[in-house]
Amino acid sequence: MNGKNKLPVRQCLIITIYLFSNPACKRKRIEYLWLPVANDGEQDKAIDILTLNTKRFPKSANTWDSPGEAYALKGDKKCNH
Repeated sequence: MNGKNKLPVRQCLIITIYLFSNPACKRKRIEYLWLPVANDGEQDKAIDILTLNTKRFPKSANTWDSPGEAYALKGDKKCNH
């Protein structure tokens, strides 16, 4: 875990799995978890989290914006997925 993260990647991923399995989960809670994962060099996992979020909340513009941010952090300007 680097100094930017509040939670280690493993813990973020476990929380994400729990949130996706919980029907009452709010979109924002998932969006807060991707950045610590991406900052630890796990951009592909962060993109996976955000892609699942777009499927869960397809009408939210912010869920579609966040994967773009993760691709940019990764250095992928074409978003080839």
